[in-house]
Amino acid sequence: MTTSKSMRDYTKEFGRAALRKRTTQTIDMGDAGFISVFYHPLDCDFIWRGQVSHRGRIYSSDCMCRRQAETWVENKYEYLTNTITLGIWLEAMMDKHNIKSSALASSINISRMTLHQWCKDARQPTVENWIALAKYWATHEDCATESMMGMMSNLQK
Repeated sequence: MTTSKSMRDYTKEFGRAALRKRTTQTIDMGDAGFISVFYHPLDCDFIWRGQVSHRGRIYSSDCMCRRQAETWVENKYEYLTNTITLGIWLEAMMDKHNIKSSALASSINISRMTLHQWCKDARQPTVENWIALAKYWATHEDCATESMMGMMSNLQK
């Protein structure tokens, strides 16, 4: 394996054991996620990777320094936890009205798998399904369909 100048310099200064430890270092950032540093053979340098796990999905970004990776993890976690998406809203509404996903899916004529993908924000409903959702929830919230669509339009896509 060929080593880059930065790896050789680091080995000279700190030794091989320190280099091995540095190439596999992982820093836990609590609920937000973690960052790790590793040697990237294509770049011939060390890369910091920030990772955030939220609602079953893993988001990651490669950065050039530790501070950049920490900032990315903090910002991504903040965005994911403070953004209300259609999936989060649907799950909250089903919990609020004690409605099972199979009942909601059958009442708006979609499959449970499609509803599950909406709840996980893997897919977005078509315009017709969006209107059907608005009508369905408008009856449960005792409001007009148009006002429900207005509330739903504020959700992040």
